[in-house]
Amino acid sequence: MVMTKNAIFVSALLTAALPRCGSPSEATASAFSALVIGGKERNSMRKTIKYTDEPIDVGLDGAKIIDDFLPPPEQLVFKEKTVKITLNVSEHSIRFFKHEAEKYGVKYQQMLRALIDKYVSAHSQRP
Repeated sequence: MVMTKNAIFVSALLTAALPRCGSPSEATASAFSALVIGGKERNSMRKTIKYTDEPIDVGLDGAKIIDDFLPPPEQLVFKEKTVKITLNVSEHSIRFFKHEAEKYGVKYQQMLRALIDKYVSAHSQRP
């Protein structure tokens, strides 16, 4: 009897899989699944799917036109005018802000600016 390389390989897989599996059919399934893994692409993935449960004609007769409610791009940019200052701050405070800024992936100057802005907002609303 002449055996091809694939037949010898399947036979070896079956022999190896049989003790691990409860039955010969499980061993066969295990052996053939081992053959499929890493195998060449099959034509079954190239089949076109035809959907039959969707409406044939999707008309716009019943469509409702709504007003454009999105603002233009220039209204989405909230760039406030800033002023550069020189501020002497304790080393401990700067280390804290630099550490926190690095942790959250932002600049420490941004954090300080946000802190000052929130403080001003909170206290400028008071009577």
